[in-house]
Amino acid sequence: MIVDGLLGTGFKPPLRDPYVPIIRRINEASAAVLALDLPSGVAADNGAVQMIDGEPVAVRAALTVSFVGRKIGAHTGPGVAFVGEQKVVDLGVAGEFMQPPNAASLLNWHPERIHGLSPTAYKHRRGKVLLIGGDIGMGGAVIMAAEATLRSGAGLATVIARPEHQTALLARLPEAMFVAPELQTLQSTLDAADFVVIGPGLGRSSWGEELFRQALQAKTPMLMDADALYWLERLDQQPASRSLFITPHSGEAAHLLGLATDVLENDRINNARALAHRFNCRVVLKGPGSIVIDETQVQICAHGGPAMASAGMGDVLSGICAGILAPAFASGQASAVQFAQAIALHSASADMAAETLGPRSVLATDVIRHIPKLLAQADG
Repeated sequence: MIVDGLLGTGFKPPLRDPYVPIIRRINEASAAVLALDLPSGVAADNGAVQMIDGEPVAVRAALTVSFVGRKIGAHTGPGVAFVGEQKVVDLGVAGEFMQPPNAASLLNWHPERIHGLSPTAYKHRRGKVLLIGGDIGMGGAVIMAAEATLRSGAGLATVIARPEHQTALLARLPEAMFVAPELQTLQSTLDAADFVVIGPGLGRSSWGEELFRQALQAKTPMLMDADALYWLERLDQQPASRSLFITPHSGEAAHLLGLATDVLENDRINNARALAHRFNCRVVLKGPGSIVIDETQVQICAHGGPAMASAGMGDVLSGICAGILAPAFASGQASAVQFAQAIALHSASADMAAETLGPRSVLATDVIRHIPKLLAQADG
């Protein structure tokens, strides 16, 4: 065994000599590595790791034991790849001293925090969701989002997509409605919804741009993902929505902020805050240790893993958010808790799928199949 105590929690890149060769020697050894507080080379505040010759340089631990409290760098950012199994030892320090008022907290799935179903519920009270996307060749994205929407609790789902996808949608999901994307009727459809999702398969052609321009004018609560984030940055207009949610992955977030992706990854929390401030919205910055920003609250998702690194996961997340938030907005009870729990539900469902299928074989549609099992916990 090698015990790594080279650097403490005050470390910030860059690494000084002689730490680089020592860290490389440790990683080349066959012995198991126990890291104290954090693997050396990982920054405690944000998980930043220095890149040298195109490779991140930090100790790869089999087990990391953090003392007194958790370290952000063990839960988000590049550092997540180095910590291995994690343990926290409080050393007898009371909990109130471990959690400063503005600190980030871990986000876990709590079914009791999801709004319950009223005995008098009907489909309109459970929320009407409009999903916009599905350009040519990308119909699957908006179809998956629509299925996740209904599985997560919304009462009605309407899809605006290319007419070529109508048959596939109705064959896969006959409960959904389809509306042709005629711009003269789009505004009334937007206004009638309790929640709008725009982006899954929207594309970057003039077709998607026109739909996005129309959606920009709507005051309906709205979630933007995928190519909607491309148009949000390109058109540089503040949406009229009174409640805006965005769900970028690191590449999309970096594009929105004009940063290189590795720069964004090395300070995920502050960059997520910058997105929330710039667009006056609630944000989840997806990735290992997804960051959820709601006003002044910062949460790091405790669920999820490499099983989620596959096509369509973001589309399913968009649908889950709509399915959880639409009933809340329809009943006037929307809150930050519901958005955060939608993120947790998505990742916890993926974890459940990975337990059965293994992390290499999980598809986005497998995540949808596990949503009901977790939501059943909320209904008691």
